Amino acid sequence: MADGCKEKDCTVTQTGICLLNNPPTTCPQRVVSDPPTHIGQELSPLPAPRQNPSFPGTLAMSLADASALMARRYCRLIGILGLPEAGKTALLVCVYLLLASRKLVGFEFRNSATLMALEEISRGARRWKRGDPPGNLTQHTEAKDERAAGLLHFRLAVEQSGEVVDLLFPDLPGEWSTSLIDFNRSDRLDFFRSTEAIWIVVDGLELTDLRKRQTAIHRCTVLFQRVRALFVNAAVPPLCLVISRRDQAQLAPHHYGALVDEAAKLGINLTALQIASFSENDAIAPGSGIPELLATATHSLDRRTETWPISSDVDSGRQMLMYRKR
Repeated sequence: MADGCKEKDCTVTQTGICLLNNPPTTCPQRVVSDPPTHIGQELSPLPAPRQNPSFPGTLAMSLADASALMARRYCRLIGILGLPEAGKTALLVCVYLLLASRKLVGFEFRNSATLMALEEISRGARRWKRGDPPGNLTQHTEAKDERAAGLLHFRLAVEQSGEVVDLLFPDLPGEWSTSLIDFNRSDRLDFFRSTEAIWIVVDGLELTDLRKRQTAIHRCTVLFQRVRALFVNAAVPPLCLVISRRDQAQLAPHHYGALVDEAAKLGINLTALQIASFSENDAIAPGSGIPELLATATHSLDRRTETWPISSDVDSGRQMLMYRKR
């Protein structure tokens, strides 16, 4: 009767005497549970999975997700390169925060397929203790996958034209640009061939520091060469040299003139803009130069050629045959 009894007040487990005066082992009210199953003897081991399960390494959009989005509507991919600590992630965080506060002149926020990823990278800029800014306003970008790029999505309305555009920006670790410069590791950047504009972010403090200026120019020149090599027998998309930390370093044209000349030798039309994603200078507003930078990207896209242009040549010998269902 150790297994149980149907009688509610039965005390056979404590006294050993059946409440109905039946032998405990043969009482019809006795409840007998099934004997335990020995898994090792009765069940065979589960088959090994075909592949190890994995959780998403980032909240950003994968290339496969971006392809699915591009299949639904036209999206514009803007490439971003730059060495570690150059200010690439800070630039994207600044764009998001300006849009969130409706302070991005000329643009309005419509939607984002990577809203949580934008919140994740901008979290550092939201943590303030007793009015003091944190040491790092953005987190250092770390790639969870050695070969996969994470993309951030913005759907914006351009006030000047009234057009609504979808922009995709890769949030790449600076180490990817370092390996591209030092070892020509370009296999992970094949998707750059689909970009419609490329931003190369450079630390403005390095261009004004006499001890670092030549090294920064040399490494940036090599980066131009690597980008040029990505587009074999094709025109390089419009390149913009994005000079960060405008609040700490005011650059004159001679500071980056050598970079413009080196790009011209490679057949690249390079433009330069100074930005301040965040500011420690009261004279320079946070987000300075960001609207102009976005404008250069959207303006360059207006020069794209029409896929199926309408021809006025009606006398051409080559004409499309028309078929009709009978």
